[in-house]
Amino acid sequence: ESIFFQEDENFQSGFISEKIWKPIGHCQPFILAGPSGSLKYLRDRFGFKTFHPYIDETYDMVDDPTQRIKLIETEMTKFANKTKSEKIEFLENVKDICFYNQQLFLSFDNNPQEFNKIIQFLVKDGSLEN
Repeated sequence: ESIFFQEDENFQSGFISEKIWKPIGHCQPFILAGPSGSLKYLRDRFGFKTFHPYIDETYDMVDDPTQRIKLIETEMTKFANKTKSEKIEFLENVKDICFYNQQLFLSFDNNPQEFNKIIQFLVKDGSLEN
C-alpha cells in the first residue's frame, strides 16, 4: 500500500488504494503490505474474504512496522519456495475466495454507495485524476 509506516498513532486503518483493488478485481490472491489492521478493515468494512489459513495473516495485527514487514517477507518467501505443484494446490485452495472477492467487488457497480466509497479512496490517494 501507499502507506505502510504509520507515524501518527491516531491514524486509522482504512486507506485502501488501487494496489489492492486490482488483484481483487482480477481474481488474484494477495498479501496486503499496509498499516496494521488493513486486512481486518477489508473484511469488516467491505465484506471481503482473506486467505487464512493458506497465508498466515497474523502480520496484519502487528503494530510494529519492522516486525510486520518481516512477517510479510516470511509469507512471501514461503510461497516463493513452494514447488510448482504446491503453488497449483495453493491456487486451487484459494480460488473460491478469489472468485467471491471479485464478484463482491464487481457487485459494487450495482450498489452505488459501496462503489462510491472505493472511488473516494482512490481519489483521496491520487490514483484517479479528475
